Amino acid sequence: MASELLAQQSDQLNVITAASAAKGLDRLATCSVDCIISDYRMPEKDGIELLKAVRAEYPDLPFILFTGEGSETVASDAIAAGATDYLRKGHGTERYELLANRIENAVEQYRTNQRATELERVRALVSNIDQALIRATSLSEIKTRVCEIISNSEPYRFAWIGERNSETDQIEPQAWAGAEDTYLDTIVVTADNSPTGRGPAGTAVRERRIATSQNIQDDPAFEVWREEALDRGYRSTAAVPLEYDWHPVRSPVRLFVPSVCLC
Repeated sequence: MASELLAQQSDQLNVITAASAAKGLDRLATCSVDCIISDYRMPEKDGIELLKAVRAEYPDLPFILFTGEGSETVASDAIAAGATDYLRKGHGTERYELLANRIENAVEQYRTNQRATELERVRALVSNIDQALIRATSLSEIKTRVCEIISNSEPYRFAWIGERNSETDQIEPQAWAGAEDTYLDTIVVTADNSPTGRGPAGTAVRERRIATSQNIQDDPAFEVWREEALDRGYRSTAAVPLEYDWHPVRSPVRLFVPSVCLC
């Protein structure tokens, strides 16, 4: 009933339901959601216990306790456990209109915070790379340090730099760092229009633009590398086409590497 009434209140909401806290946690592990709405009294695990389980894995995900329990103790326990909001049920549709509004506000704030965190992370990454460029004494050292810095930064697991072979069209690895660096021994990446050239790296080099695969599992362009990537825990990837102008006697160095791929 709650899901049906919420859907009537806002066309921005896509509601997924679960019949228990355990099933809700299972759905959360397999689905990307922006907010959790939970009752308090449920079989096996109540809303506060569910909240604590969610916070252990998702400390910032919006969680609203929507319950008929009017106890101040329940409300206090919910807020103490990290609930984003607490709302009592009522008669009629007014409470669902209010709930929809609280959901949209909570999600917007959550996304704003995520964007701010991401921006700060990117700024720190760029600063670290700049410092590496200034200190480096060779192009080879720069490539290696860039890969190391990126692969050590969340959420990246692996980074590599490759250069296009003009005779074979293959993008040949020049430097790499991160989890499972044997990945490059098992794959072939080209910059042509063949299946091995239609992924992010080949597209980035061929079309001179940033290219991404947001979901390796479902991206048909990533099929030839999918099994090896998923085995190593890679879920998305981005490739950046770059150029470099290396002046060993001048400082600072302006460096854009031929192609960098981030997983």
